[in-house]
Amino acid sequence: MPSNERPERRTLYFIYISLIILLILTAVGGKLPMGALAHDVLAFGISVAKMALIVFIFMEVHYDKGIVRVFAGAGLVWLFLFFLLTFSDYLTRTWRF
Repeated sequence: MPSNERPERRTLYFIYISLIILLILTAVGGKLPMGALAHDVLAFGISVAKMALIVFIFMEVHYDKGIVRVFAGAGLVWLFLFFLLTFSDYLTRTWRF
């Protein structure tokens, strides 16, 4: 059963501002003169930060206990497996141009 503890309004505003800043960083990072790999790593890191803020605060996983955290963790495991299988296929494929 979920607890009665919920984020304060101040916390929600802080997280919202953080998400806006991360959005701006994503847009600016796409324009920086870096290599393709650096762009991908930067975009992936920013997206993981945004995902963590949304899941833990807005979806209130941080404030729940027990089975909610188990299923949130299981979702992350499946997401990791999907990325792992996708990237392994991408890296082992021969490209013909």
